[in-house]
Amino acid sequence: MATGKLKTIAVLGAGHGGCAAAADLTARGYSVRLHARREATLEPLRKAGGIHARGVQQGLFPIARMTTDVAEAIDGVDLIMLVVPSSATPITAAALSGLIDGRVPIFLNPAIPAAGCIS
Repeated sequence: MATGKLKTIAVLGAGHGGCAAAADLTARGYSVRLHARREATLEPLRKAGGIHARGVQQGLFPIARMTTDVAEAIDGVDLIMLVVPSSATPITAAALSGLIDGRVPIFLNPAIPAAGCIS
């Protein structure tokens, strides 16, 4: 169950990592807002009624809000979590520009697109 001051989290990025984070956070009792740049990304999740997770969390996790509107995704949240490829960070930063004032922490969880693991 969600504890402490964090209750509502915006997950920006609805790829594999963002969906995994959104499902896991929902399972742990947080209210999650999932943002994707394209409606086509969210459409199958809406039709399914949430995110089907297999792994640490198992089952269907209904997401509190799914949107393509960044302002809607971050309005009133306690944490903004960026789960986008590092190449998309500037695009996401531009979308957040003018919407943030430094009061809400931003957690960056970047990925290197299609690079695989470096040993």
